[in-house]
Amino acid sequence: MAQGSQKGLWYKAGLAALLLMVVAGCKPSPQPFDHQTGYPVQSAHPPSFAGAQAPLPHAPQAPYGTAYAERTVKVGLLIPLSGRSAPLGNALRDAGILALFDKYSALPPQAAATKVELITKDTKGTPEGARQAAAEAVNEGAQIIIGPLFGASVEALKPLAATGKITVLSFSNSVEVGGNGVYVMGFNPKEQTQRVAQYTYMQDKNRIAVMAPNDAYGRTVVKAAEQSANLLGRKVSPVVEYATNALSVEADVAKLMAQGSDNGRPSFDALLLPEGGDKLGPILASLAQQNITPQTLQFIGTGLWDDRDIIRQYNLNGAWLASGPPQLYTAFEQRFVNTYNYKPPRIASLAYDGVALAATLALTSNDFRRTTIEAAGGYSGPANGIFRFLPNGQVERGLAVLRVNNGRFDVVDPAPVAFAQ
Repeated sequence: MAQGSQKGLWYKAGLAALLLMVVAGCKPSPQPFDHQTGYPVQSAHPPSFAGAQAPLPHAPQAPYGTAYAERTVKVGLLIPLSGRSAPLGNALRDAGILALFDKYSALPPQAAATKVELITKDTKGTPEGARQAAAEAVNEGAQIIIGPLFGASVEALKPLAATGKITVLSFSNSVEVGGNGVYVMGFNPKEQTQRVAQYTYMQDKNRIAVMAPNDAYGRTVVKAAEQSANLLGRKVSPVVEYATNALSVEADVAKLMAQGSDNGRPSFDALLLPEGGDKLGPILASLAQQNITPQTLQFIGTGLWDDRDIIRQYNLNGAWLASGPPQLYTAFEQRFVNTYNYKPPRIASLAYDGVALAATLALTSNDFRRTTIEAAGGYSGPANGIFRFLPNGQVERGLAVLRVNNGRFDVVDPAPVAFAQ
């Protein structure tokens, strides 16, 4: 058997043997950061992270964290493992296990005096299931909870978090559920929109038009674009909101042109299109009939486009969007595929970063209080770059501006390497 195959078999065998001991790469962020890797420059034990790095050539003599373990720290992972969202839950679980394994594989056994145990609980994708899962995790000794996934399930845990007995790092992007011990890790469309809009305005494009769904997501994006315009003295016009349940593409594009054209040519400099999935194709096709494409006009989008399947399926070459440093996510995705033989959904990277953070805090300070979680310097996520939690429960991320280029993302404006204190 080839040496590479032997290493791959050992790696997967070790992963299965460890199962509940996963970790990190999320380190409390001393400055400066290494911009190329997203990690602090002087890290005593940088995680073995990129898929290009081979796993350790020899299996450890004892499972990591057991031979020298002095204490055990339990981390609750609340995810939907049954019901319609079970595939997402399985991917979140796999990413969390991979995070822990990566942490311990980078540490000599004597340095792993703390065993981090991941307590995985099924929320069933419901608020009641989340309440029960959280109660079980706390009763079994969890000191911090990662998850759940949906906003309604997170809402159900707010009374528990408000007691101060447990901190919740949820995967939701519903900012209204954050606060009082609950933190929202999900990718925030407001933050993504403001980042790419401000960059667009700074490229001497003074007027941005918007076509957005008439739902909470679309309204968040429109408001964020308008706030960025007001800040810089620019303009958002026209704004066309379309129904999400009965998309009349031609009529909506005609409305855009009626309100934003001059002698048949667009009077706006860029078009913000926060749409993905099946609805994106018809919109792009109808716009193309009006000679509005990413090659004739600057298109900008949100994290919905941070999906290589989407940018390979649709003509978005030249479009801009804001997201984390792509090299970090690409490395995580490749590691995940090499380990589990399937491609993770984008949200799985949140479980990787979240479990990584919890494990790093367990190994360093064993402090999960709000004052620690809200460290002003933030943390360096191995899959998504720097982030920090705010007192209102929301997350702030260091985002790059990316350009779509033939099925890949090029960085046109790098992510910050540190947060202002």
